[in-house]
Amino acid sequence: MLMMRYKILFVVLMTLQNALGRDCNFSGGDKAVYDATLKLSNAALAFVPVAGDTFNYVLELKNIIDDDGRDMFDIIQCHLQNYHFTRLLGIISTIENEIDNAKTSCQLENIRQDIESASTMGELLSNDKSIKAAVYPILSTWAGIHLKLYKKLVAKEGNKYAAKNDEYVEFYVKLILRYWRYYRDEVLQDSIRGATFWNGAQNSLYNNWKKPSVLTSPAEYALKDWPNLAISSRSKKNVQKLLDSCKVKRGSHIMMQFLGKDEWFSCWGSGNHCHYRTCPANIDDIFENGDQFQYDYHCRGEQFWIYADSPTIYHNTEVHVKYSNKGNKGYWVSRIRGLAINEFDTKTCPGRSYAGIRRDCDSELFQIRKESTRRVQDKQSSAIYDGNVITLTRVMEFKHIIYKEGAETNNPNGVTKPAFVSLLKCKK
Repeated sequence: MLMMRYKILFVVLMTLQNALGRDCNFSGGDKAVYDATLKLSNAALAFVPVAGDTFNYVLELKNIIDDDGRDMFDIIQCHLQNYHFTRLLGIISTIENEIDNAKTSCQLENIRQDIESASTMGELLSNDKSIKAAVYPILSTWAGIHLKLYKKLVAKEGNKYAAKNDEYVEFYVKLILRYWRYYRDEVLQDSIRGATFWNGAQNSLYNNWKKPSVLTSPAEYALKDWPNLAISSRSKKNVQKLLDSCKVKRGSHIMMQFLGKDEWFSCWGSGNHCHYRTCPANIDDIFENGDQFQYDYHCRGEQFWIYADSPTIYHNTEVHVKYSNKGNKGYWVSRIRGLAINEFDTKTCPGRSYAGIRRDCDSELFQIRKESTRRVQDKQSSAIYDGNVITLTRVMEFKHIIYKEGAETNNPNGVTKPAFVSLLKCKK
């Protein structure tokens, strides 16, 4: 009987696993899921809480997770995310059928009221990073069906619904851009969880992270035509501005995270040796202001400015990377000659301010390359975006995730749902 319970729970988890969503088999395939399920089931059966024992039960579960490492916790969390994703898929599929079968404006208006209710839209909105990661894969589908509803209403009722259509276009663009980071981070972590260190972890990371969800910002392709979904010219410009905010441009304020690690490229102290630090690991707003040593940013040593001759920085562009203006001098990331590859400090060439690429500053000159699952062949596909995986070649061969201050994909704030306004008087 007990084994039957295990098998049922295992089948339920595997069914959720097979739904669209994250791959939850981090280390041992089906066995990893099965083992994690057994551990959770054993813990639940052995420590069923009774009056006065709830605290001890929670403590015991915590000890089991601590003793067995993160594997069990991560697997169960992953399945819960897929469960949330599957629920959302069911909700929006039902709504799409209702939209397709609706004949009158009032039928469509009633569907609009249902989909825009606090309870339905609340399924998408959360401050929890794990929920954001779970919601991201369904967002484009959900938004497309919601905006399909508005298209039919505008066709029947004219511009009465135009303003709300535009509000929701902007709302979904913000939501998709802001949630992508959390989903991408989960996919990255999934690619290295459970691998054996050292070769195993490296092979798992470098073989499995090359996925569109990791490499490609939604601002690059998924949303590039979304300005056309807005009706007013003002809203079209707002959407385009959100997408353009994600491009890395000349003078952009950036940070660089070592791919697959909570380590950031750092040159703390002008003229000093550069290395990797954990700041700003676990900080949601990585460009957060702070008073550390009376600098403007919480993690000052990890802040840089990138320059190129073109206004937008593209794949294979030559760049200089600035660190500071200490003592009326400009300090720039520089290769330390004669040492091993990926050894850096900061030097004063090419000067206090950027006046164009200086090839006589050879140690301070880099070529930026982006990793892509697509062929990099045009301006759209070759632009560098916030969240891209990049390499500064010639000397810095490590792969980094580049972050740009002000990019919508790097915005940690929540998105406010448009206020509901009744636009037709209809009976339910």
